[in-house]
Amino acid sequence: NTRLYLEKHRGFYDSDMTMIADDFRRGRGLRGMISEAGPHYFERSVHATVDVWYTVLRPESEPSDVPPSREQMALYYIDEITYLLKTKGNFPYAQTAYGLFARYHNKSAMPLAYVRLGDAFYNYGTQEGIDRGVDEWVKAYNIPGDPRKAASERLSKHYLEKGEALFDRAHGPLAQDRDLDDALTAFNEALRYDRSSDVAASRIQETTVAKSRRREQYETQETFINNALTAMQQGERASLEGDFAGAITSYNQAQMLVDLVTDQFKDLNAKARETSGEINKAGKTVISNVFQSANDAIEKGDAALANNNVDEAVRFYSAVQG
Repeated sequence: NTRLYLEKHRGFYDSDMTMIADDFRRGRGLRGMISEAGPHYFERSVHATVDVWYTVLRPESEPSDVPPSREQMALYYIDEITYLLKTKGNFPYAQTAYGLFARYHNKSAMPLAYVRLGDAFYNYGTQEGIDRGVDEWVKAYNIPGDPRKAASERLSKHYLEKGEALFDRAHGPLAQDRDLDDALTAFNEALRYDRSSDVAASRIQETTVAKSRRREQYETQETFINNALTAMQQGERASLEGDFAGAITSYNQAQMLVDLVTDQFKDLNAKARETSGEINKAGKTVISNVFQSANDAIEKGDAALANNNVDEAVRFYSAVQG
């Protein structure tokens, strides 16, 4: 009799509910009795459900008071975790249920349990779920036989997809400096879990070549900036010596060099923008000095002309024209 069975195993149900209700009326809520008793209720409800299912509700079985086996309890929690993740979308509850599963699980009796749990967590879709799924697959991989084979396929596929995403991003506008390094690490992991993967081996080679090419491109653009800084120094020396034309030429060369730096590398692009600002500022200073020097020469020429010193005036006016 299912009703009598449940009444027997829920002997404290009414009194407990009275105390819990009183906690909520007094404002204690989840800080009251339920905070301590909740996990025990959860475990007892699962135990009773499994017990009823495998005894009272199964016509082919003889009803008895024999508790469900550890394997039956572990199987129930696997199904419960899958349900909580797939149907209810409740990751915290699934983690709680996992703690109970671990108490009953026997690797030798249920070697593929970690694979099933890994699938459930991984398919949850969040980064936290994916990471947890990978952890479960790694546990399965360490069990020889069918678990290792199943986990090997999943882990290799996961790391291949991760590597592909990083490799693609490394060649796009959202590229991060470590994308190719991380992609290479992922492809190596894919090959580690599946030594027969020709795709992983091929991607490792492609990524290694891409890293080398990227390093060359970095060094080339770094050279543009270094040469621009050298040209700036030449311009500064020319300006101090009064060679304004030479200074402007050097600054123009420096600007053309920094304009060759692309946005492929964030640090170099930032340095190029900074250098460009310094070049622009230095160029304005030179132009200001040119105008000041010209005004000084014109004033001196006018003064010489006022004193009837024509030759001297011509010399000053010629300097302005030059």
